[in-house]
Amino acid sequence: MPEKVTLERVVSKRGDKLYFDYMQLWRGRTMPVVYSPRAKQHATVAAPLAWPELAEGIQPSDYTMLNIAGRISEKGDLFQPLTTNKQNQSLHEILAFIERNNG
Repeated sequence: MPEKVTLERVVSKRGDKLYFDYMQLWRGRTMPVVYSPRAKQHATVAAPLAWPELAEGIQPSDYTMLNIAGRISEKGDLFQPLTTNKQNQSLHEILAFIERNNG
């Protein structure tokens, strides 16, 4: 989506495009990819959650490489709507929010 998303790190060169920070996907960074195991003792997994699950309370150790397949079998892939339901959505609202709250 080069018309909407950029890899340009310099803010003044981005225009109205959304910056995709691929540098955060490397080991030791703060933004894990969905279903990726973390480099932790129990191999916890970055699992998408439903809002009611958060209200009940969770621990990172609830989702590991050993139980994530069972979770997906039971609940389905909660991330699937973000990857399969294609919608033509504008980034203008997001960009406006960022602009209003920058600084």
